[in-house]
Formats: sequence, structure tokens, C-alpha cells
Amino acid sequence: MSIVRHIPRILAALGLLALIWCGPGGLRPALAQTPTPPTDAQVKAAMVYNLAKFVEWPGESPADGASPLLVCWLGDGQLSTELQALQGKTIRNRPIVVRQARQPEEIGSCQLLVIDAAQRAQLPAILKLVRGSNTFAISDMQGFADAGGMLGFVTEAGRVRFEINLEAINATSLKVSSQVLSLAVSVKGGTY
Repeated sequence: MSIVRHIPRILAALGLLALIWCGPGGLRPALAQTPTPPTDAQVKAAMVYNLAKFVEWPGESPADGASPLLVCWLGDGQLSTELQALQGKTIRNRPIVVRQARQPEEIGSCQLLVIDAAQRAQLPAILKLVRGSNTFAISDMQGFADAGGMLGFVTEAGRVRFEINLEAINATSLKVSSQVLSLAVSVKGGTY
């Protein structure tokens, strides 16, 4: 019988809690508006886009707005999903076209190639196809720059960074801005 006497107070307390949690200016809306931090894959896709702004491909001119910049990915990881967001963006008036290369042999026309870490077994064949071409090769596989790739993502202290293999870049006709080189955590195979 004594609990019945406290029901109005219990209901009032629950109502107050509901108002604090869900009501105008309550905790729930504030928590829902807190932005979630980007995933590593989203950060890497954004870095691919921004890094591409500092790479010049042979024959590229400022008036070359009609020819698209072909960004390809090889693999099916989370990064490949995020790269699709680049479709339709532009770099130096060139529209970006994003597509998947299903086999290493399909990368010949790609100007920028992102290789999924799961492609490690095929890496020697992929790098052989890229070597000497004007395809800028990027990957998030561990040791990519050491293995002969041009730009490898690394994570240091919870932050996505990158390493550059200058020797691999110098074997092409690509020009990479010294600004990119100065931001790399390491530059392998030469100085800039």
C-alpha cells in the first residue's frame, strides 16, 4: 500500500528525466548533433583528392578542362567505397571520373590508382605495370612505399599520414609538388 502512495512522485521523476533527455535543449538532441569523427577510409579518400591537386600529369595544361582525371581503385576495401565520393569533383578544371579496375591489366588508362591493402599478393605484378607509366600509385598497405609504390598511407599516433617513394615517382614523367614532399613522414629513394 505504501508504494501506491509514491507512484505520483515516481511518475513525476520519470517525466522530468524524459524532459531532460528528450525535451527542447535536452541531452538527447545535443548528443545526436555531435558530429561523428571521420573514419580512416574517409580521411584517406579526402587525402587522395587533396594530394591529386599537387600532382601534374604529362601533357596536362590549365586549359585542359575537357579531359577527365581517371581515378581507379583496385580491390574492394572500405577505401574503395569512400573514393566513389570523388566522382564529379574537379581538379584544375578536370572532372574526376572514378572506376574500379577488377584486374591489374585494367589499370593502363588510370592516372591515379588506389590499391587496396588486400591486393598484397598481386603487388609485384601491379607495380610492374605501373612502373614507368604515368599512373600515380597510392595504397594503404603496410610497407607500400618501401615495396616500390609512390605514396603509402601510414597511421602514426592515431593520425593518417603518408610516405613517399621519390625514386618511383622520378621513374615517371609525373611532377609532384615539393609541398606534398614536405608533408610526408618520410621520403624514400632520394631527396627533393
